[in-house]
Amino acid sequence: MDLEESLFNDSEDELFLKSIDEDLDFAFALSLQAAYDDDINENSIIQESASSSSSGSVAKPLSIVDEQWELIDPNPDIHSLFVQYDAKFFYGKLQAVEVKWSPRMTCCAGICCYGGRGRLCSIRLSMPLLKLRPR
Repeated sequence: MDLEESLFNDSEDELFLKSIDEDLDFAFALSLQAAYDDDINENSIIQESASSSSSGSVAKPLSIVDEQWELIDPNPDIHSLFVQYDAKFFYGKLQAVEVKWSPRMTCCAGICCYGGRGRLCSIRLSMPLLKLRPR
């Protein structure tokens, strides 16, 4: 009976398989972290080379809510901002979305209309309300 118990001990097999699964999960997590770190390093190298080649002085990038934007560009191009937003956060998935100013909308800042099933998705922003407000 001892030989049979040692050959068919389910609890030891389950523990062994569980430890293998945990090791594989840990190895996968390490590979994902390494890929993420490589992307971060590449981006920082590109930013450093761009800033050093463009000017001798090191300029910090402006925050999206920085007050200097009001002086630099008081009326931003919403379409170009939306394209940048799409590229940064949605990887180009929002290319079919239309963004435009609505000159008659006065009761809300904006509205999104979606037709569904491949139809047009449109974002309209209130020109009278948003032109008066700071960024």
